[in-house]
Amino acid sequence: MSPSIPAARLSTRLLLIVALSFSIVNAAHAPMSEGCTQPEAAQANCCRRSETKAAASGDDGTGCATRAETVGTTAPRTLAAGALDHYQRIAAMSGEPRAEQHGLDRQQFSLAAMSPAYLKVLDVKPAYLDVPPTAFHLPEFPANSSQQTRAELDHLLELQARRTPDEIAYSHELAGVYYRLSVRPEDQDWPRMRQNLFHIGHQLGAWFSPESLPVTADFMARVWSDASYYLWAAKFRFNRVRPYMIEPRLKNLETPNFPAYPSGHSSNSWVAAYVYELLLPEQHDLFLRNARDMAYSREILGVHFASDSESGRIFARQFVDRLMQEPAFRKDLGEARREIQNVMAARAKRTARAADAPAAQNAQNAQR
Repeated sequence: MSPSIPAARLSTRLLLIVALSFSIVNAAHAPMSEGCTQPEAAQANCCRRSETKAAASGDDGTGCATRAETVGTTAPRTLAAGALDHYQRIAAMSGEPRAEQHGLDRQQFSLAAMSPAYLKVLDVKPAYLDVPPTAFHLPEFPANSSQQTRAELDHLLELQARRTPDEIAYSHELAGVYYRLSVRPEDQDWPRMRQNLFHIGHQLGAWFSPESLPVTADFMARVWSDASYYLWAAKFRFNRVRPYMIEPRLKNLETPNFPAYPSGHSSNSWVAAYVYELLLPEQHDLFLRNARDMAYSREILGVHFASDSESGRIFARQFVDRLMQEPAFRKDLGEARREIQNVMAARAKRTARAADAPAAQNAQNAQR
């Protein structure tokens, strides 16, 4: 047994290697699905876009993504202006398979189309959590032939019919918000990766950044690493197809070459939102709105079912609740909170001095 991989994680990796090998053997003569074949992990979004093609490779299955511009704008952009009600409405429908399903429910994502390098995310050492993936309880996704899945596909077709160029552009931009677990300070994408750790509150301004908050950045990178292990273990276990694989009318604007459930972008964004609201509870609404936008953007691009998005939120809530049971996490959370409070206090003092400066200058002028 490798001394660097905890037993709970090693057993998961071995099971996935067996499953992946079996899939590759059985699909050795099948054509590989179109899309990016480079490895990716965490939230790198390895894909083929209809508008542009670009890639940034990583060394451990963590670096293929496409990005139109730097994430971090302070413009008041949003995809979901208010609460989205389609998750509960669709979830209320039956997820049971229909009698006349004609093999639809046998369709899974083809692991043979996925690079074995994806498995490297299962080698990540634990930062705070060392529990088996079964510690998190996600609902089974609805059967492909079910009434619920049909409603999810119809929802995506409706979004497809009315998505605007601005919504598409912003959704593509959000696709570039991920964290490459192997990134190092000497890497060219280090600044962008670190800034992505703060995307969930990017409207707060330049102070909400890895430059101003290095302790918080390191803390969130550790949280992201643990979350990545568990959400990818879930993706491999559920092995759900992408919606466009069972609905030919869908015109997906990206082609991720890995399973759908749960959504990684949704999971990591909700994890960030739930952790940051512990640090800045007064920004609760902002963090949740940005997480909701991130999840919804994956539906706009046609790459995730609504239940993929919602399962990401469910996972994130369980994950952060479990983190709060760990003394090491609570200690680092406290250090990040103190750093944020110190930076905010310093900003308040500078603002006060700037406000007092004109009055002081007027007083000096009056004495002359």
